[in-house]
Amino acid sequence: MRALIIDDSSIFRRRMSCLLCFLGHSVCGMAEDGVIGAELVGMHRPDFVILDNELAGMRGVECVSLIRLANPGSRIILVSGGITPEEALELSRMGTDAVLLKPISEAKLANLLRGFSLMEQFSSPGESPALVRIEAGGSSGNSETDT
Repeated sequence: MRALIIDDSSIFRRRMSCLLCFLGHSVCGMAEDGVIGAELVGMHRPDFVILDNELAGMRGVECVSLIRLANPGSRIILVSGGITPEEALELSRMGTDAVLLKPISEAKLANLLRGFSLMEQFSSPGESPALVRIEAGGSSGNSETDT
């Protein structure tokens, strides 16, 4: 699947890009802010977007709206250092497909993306059911595989 990464940390973007490529996905774009990220989503139409919840000048929930306008079909995985149940509910209403808590383990991300792939096989065209899962990243004990 094709991915786009929106995060204000260049280190996170590079590490996530390497991890996604290792998992067999391609990265079609990266952005450090939500406005440029949403523009790239409209241009590249990725299968999924990895979106940081805390961007400079914009919260993740605001960026979710821009991404949904740019390409309603892209799945959105929001990553966060911490999130309240109220924020999770609001993100679900806005169209976030999943929430992963940092640090993100390779295994949790791989399982989530496999689930997206299976949903694509069994859903009708244009159907995008909201799936919000708050997953604690936790350490796998291997700093190379935790982002």
